[in-house]
Amino acid sequence: MNRILPIFIITCTFNAFLIAEDSLRARRPALGVTRDRAAKTWSLTASEPGIASPKTIFRSNLSLDYASWSSDGSYLAFIVNGDFYSNWDENQKKWIDGDVGQKLVIMNRGYKQVAEFADIRRYCWSPHGNRLAMIAGQAVEVGLGFTPDKMVVYDVDTKTQLEMPSTAYDLCWAKHDNIIYIATFTEKVAFDPVRKSKIDILYHGIYFSDDGEYYYDPSWEGSEFGIYRTVNNERLTPPGSLLNREFLHPYGWLEDSHCLVIWDYDSKKSHIVNVETGKSVTVDAQPLGQIGAVVRRNEWNDPEFCADTAMLESLK
Repeated sequence: MNRILPIFIITCTFNAFLIAEDSLRARRPALGVTRDRAAKTWSLTASEPGIASPKTIFRSNLSLDYASWSSDGSYLAFIVNGDFYSNWDENQKKWIDGDVGQKLVIMNRGYKQVAEFADIRRYCWSPHGNRLAMIAGQAVEVGLGFTPDKMVVYDVDTKTQLEMPSTAYDLCWAKHDNIIYIATFTEKVAFDPVRKSKIDILYHGIYFSDDGEYYYDPSWEGSEFGIYRTVNNERLTPPGSLLNREFLHPYGWLEDSHCLVIWDYDSKKSHIVNVETGKSVTVDAQPLGQIGAVVRRNEWNDPEFCADTAMLESLK
C-alpha cells in the first residue's frame, strides 16, 4: 500500500487538451432546479447562452439535487431523492428504514438520458474526462441519512465500472493530483484511479481547492471545522468572522480560486469568502452541484450570476 505524505503535487497535462476542455466548459448552460408546489413536481432546467427562457430537461414528482456538468461539458448528472419510509418489522422487533426511487441520472449534451444508477447518495465528476466516482447506500433516518454499501468509478464514454476497495460517506476527486479522496467513518484515505490502488494519507480533510494549495475539513456529526495548507498540514486562521467558526459545513470551493462557498439555508443567500484575505461577497444565488465538490461557475440557480466574471476580481 502506498502512502501520500502532505507534499504538494502538480500533475502535468497537455496544454492543448486543457485549452479545448476549458473552451467547452465555458459554454456549459447554467442549470437550475425549480419546484411547482401546486403540481407537486420538481424540474431541472438548462439556460442556453443567448436564449432568454430556460429549458426544462427533466421533471419528477421526487425532489432533485446536486446537478453538475462533467469537466468538458459533454454530460450532466443529478440526484433524484428517494421517497423515504420507516416501517415497524414485527418479526425483527425494530423499525426498518429505506426509500424508493433514489438514483443518479446521467444525460448527454442533448439532454438524452444515457445512464442511471440506483441508490447513489454522493458523486463527484473527474477533473478531466467523463468519469464519476459514486457512493451507493441505503437510506436511514439517523446520522448522515444513509449507510454506504459500495463505491464505484464509472466511465460514461466506455460504460465501464471500477469498484473501489472502500465504503465511505463522502468523496472528492481532486483536480491538482487526480486522486479520489475518501472520508470513511473512522479515517481519511485515497484511491488512485490510474493505478487502481488504495492510498494512506495524513490529511485532516478531503476537500481540496482546484490548485491543491488548501483543503478543509467540515463539521461532521459535531466535529470541528478547519482549513489547512496542503504542503504542511498547517491550520489557517482566516481573517474575518465568516470562516472562524467551530461548526461550519461549506458548500465547497469556488472553482479556480481560494474562495469557499457558504450556503445560508435561513437567508437563502450564499457567502463567498477568500480564505487568504477574508474578503467576501454575499449573493442571491444557490449552488447546485454536489456538496463538497468544487462549485463550478455554471452550477448556480441563477444564470445572471453565472455570467458575472467580475465577482472573483473583487475577492482578491
